[in-house]
Amino acid sequence: MLTPSQYKARYEDIYVPLETGGGVTVKVNHYRLYPSHYNKTVAKSFFDTLRDRGIDTPLVINTGDQIDVVDSQAPGKDDFIRRRRWDGSNLTLSSGGLQDLRLRSSGLNRLASSLHRPARPLGTFYTGGVSLRPGWAGHWTKLAHLVFAGKGSPEACQAVLRLANHWNLAPDVQAYADVALGLDCNGFVGNYLWHGQKGNPWMDLGGGDHDLGPDSPIRSGYFDHYKSHLLSHWESLDTAKMYIMMEVGKDGQVINGGDAADAGHIVITQPGQRQERPGKGGKMSFAVRVVESTASHSPGLWESWYTCVSYDSGTKIFVMDREDMVPARRQIKFMIAAVG
Repeated sequence: MLTPSQYKARYEDIYVPLETGGGVTVKVNHYRLYPSHYNKTVAKSFFDTLRDRGIDTPLVINTGDQIDVVDSQAPGKDDFIRRRRWDGSNLTLSSGGLQDLRLRSSGLNRLASSLHRPARPLGTFYTGGVSLRPGWAGHWTKLAHLVFAGKGSPEACQAVLRLANHWNLAPDVQAYADVALGLDCNGFVGNYLWHGQKGNPWMDLGGGDHDLGPDSPIRSGYFDHYKSHLLSHWESLDTAKMYIMMEVGKDGQVINGGDAADAGHIVITQPGQRQERPGKGGKMSFAVRVVESTASHSPGLWESWYTCVSYDSGTKIFVMDREDMVPARRQIKFMIAAVG
């Protein structure tokens, strides 16, 4: 299982094959909250083209563990392999560029050597555009909406960026990502918990309110699910485990989230990371490493140390010092719950 820090690194290393040949590594690390940070113009252009053209080019998706292929021209993985008389037990993907995209039994030779990365096994072979699954058009529209709304997985971001470049909407892929893609707070935490921790495949979007995925509300989703695991004392936090921290409002309740005026915040701790710090009354305390997407730092996707300033064991509310954040949002109140 990936840790939150390792999952963050996947957003910072998204390889996108280019229409002109070769490829580029892109970072999706800006804070993006819907609707206040939503780029309507760029998103509309993408959705209009998706509606008109569908998935009209092969998509090579790096899941971290394997290579998945979406190809509207192939009737299916088994038939595709059988007609070429390949040994399907040892297939990987080989590509010297978009125009030379082929499945080959010899492996990921040219792609791996050009990227200086190890080959990945060939995973799921989706028969893209028309018959990916029932309701494919709505599914791809939902996937793209999550990406533009700050809630896309690394694989979903990779697919959208590849299509945008193929359609000549994104000749500069990094610039396109910077102005239109990114993550809000539960976009990162939710994708990590849904895909990274629970292992759900990238085509299972986790976009429902009760999926505890990237679109789940903070209070009525995460808090309601994990409230039996709330921490009451800072000293009880086990830094070998993972915790989510959910921002508390003036009413003492976890903020559910929404637009910028009432967005709330949720972060996740990196297990195994701890720094000893001086505490009150000459006692020692400690800091924990936190991974998040936040408007309080640039870039928004960040990891930093959090220390506990004070807490109330009765209300289970902790005042946390977010050491790398802007002064106005450096100290905020959280409830903390163990998630693994």
